[in-house]
Amino acid sequence: MRFRTGGSDKVTIESGGKVGIGTTSPAVKLQVVQTAADWTVGVKNYTANGYGLRIDMSGASGENAALQAYTPTGTGLIVKNNGRVGIGTFVNINAPLTVQSDGGGGAINLIGRQNGAFDESLISFYDNDGTTRKGYIANSGGNMFFSTGNGSENFTILSDGKVGILTTNPSATFSVANTT
Repeated sequence: MRFRTGGSDKVTIESGGKVGIGTTSPAVKLQVVQTAADWTVGVKNYTANGYGLRIDMSGASGENAALQAYTPTGTGLIVKNNGRVGIGTFVNINAPLTVQSDGGGGAINLIGRQNGAFDESLISFYDNDGTTRKGYIANSGGNMFFSTGNGSENFTILSDGKVGILTTNPSATFSVANTT
């Protein structure tokens, strides 16, 4: 089945159920082809507090957006063609992940998992090939632990405010373990 306007096919529905918009031979269940330098698909609520979703994979420049999910404030989530992701901002995305808070709260919240008696959150840092952990920041039971490449927790902040270097259980306000 084909829908035509202006003497050309605009929508094709094949017998197998594939639908093509802008193409007469869709390769997947829904294929939308845009030949103009414009958004391929737009879903937006144009009311005063509108929001929506846009997808466009055609841009060659890293600054072009491949995916945008708008919020009523005009921000949300963006995935650039170079793979960089912005949350809360559509500008100045100069790292693989850029998160910007609107000032109403923290920019990143890590929700931990329960591991035995404590809830834990963990940020790990790996080498370039992603196989060797080089360090981490952990929160366990309200205590913060910082580890470097040697795998041991080198810096600790307990929930009662005690700080330890080279010890995970500081006994004073500030404790440094003697390792020599």
